Amino acid sequence: GYYIPMKMGSVIAYARSIPQLGEDLQTICPTILISVPRIYERVYNKIQAGLSEKSPIATKLFNLAVETGWKRFQQRQGRGGWHPTFLLWPILNKLVASKIMAKLGGRMRIAASGGAPLPPAIAKVFIGLGLNLIQGYGLTETSPIISGNPPDNNDPASVGTALTNVEVKIGENDELLTRGPCVMLGYWDNEEATRDMIDTEGWLHTGDKVRIENGHIYITGRLKEIIIKGGENIAPREIDEALYQHNAVLEAAAFPIPDRNYGQEILACVALKPGVSCSAEELRKFCVEKLGKFKAPKSISFMQELPKGPSGKIQRLKLAEAAMKDLQ
Repeated sequence: GYYIPMKMGSVIAYARSIPQLGEDLQTICPTILISVPRIYERVYNKIQAGLSEKSPIATKLFNLAVETGWKRFQQRQGRGGWHPTFLLWPILNKLVASKIMAKLGGRMRIAASGGAPLPPAIAKVFIGLGLNLIQGYGLTETSPIISGNPPDNNDPASVGTALTNVEVKIGENDELLTRGPCVMLGYWDNEEATRDMIDTEGWLHTGDKVRIENGHIYITGRLKEIIIKGGENIAPREIDEALYQHNAVLEAAAFPIPDRNYGQEILACVALKPGVSCSAEELRKFCVEKLGKFKAPKSISFMQELPKGPSGKIQRLKLAEAAMKDLQ
């Protein structure tokens, strides 16, 4: 939004386009960046493309900076201890991290991501380089924020904790419900749709499946995207998260296709990190180890980049439609 920044006396700048974002960041030198994951993915890919043209030593130095910065972040968050590589951080920061931050304008204090899940590998790189990157979550119907990660309690795998005066709880089928002053009064001239969205006690039904641990909200899937295989409900996000744990995976999305025996079968599409190779069979075995044979994708295909909507959400329906055409 822009009302609160304006009230606080902030200057608001809008990027002209994705291709011109780098130039805009250098010109504006923002202190706060609010964007969808797609923007961070583009910057990440540009960084990786630059590394591919440099020496192996430069790549190793970059990876060491990210790993060291990530460990420092984990220590500050109370999730890790001191590590000997911390002694190298002043040098790594000067040679690597500070140069990347300078490309982002050099003044950025905080960067927020929302609208779609931010791939863990991308979050790790930016946080490891020193960017104070947080994820938030909300809906248009909640004006639009429900939760966000506080900088001093930031778990990039979650969408943070509920904002002040915003209530959250888990309803049937692990659906996230929310109530508070941010919830809309209703849809204009559509009472039926309003009743479907907000119950008689004022709880808005988000349609997102979640788990809540230590106050942090973790999105596990969408109710409408649930895969029903052999009568068992399986959240595609659970499979995505298993794939994201593999070091070669940059993007992942599981989706169902019709199956004669189980009703639905699970397939997945993956985009690998630049310069990394991995076979579909290796990834499938990895999923079997993490999820068991029943939940593991029957097959995995590769794409350079998964299709996304304007907000950066991966379009599982397009993947399923493409898979069905290939099978016909």
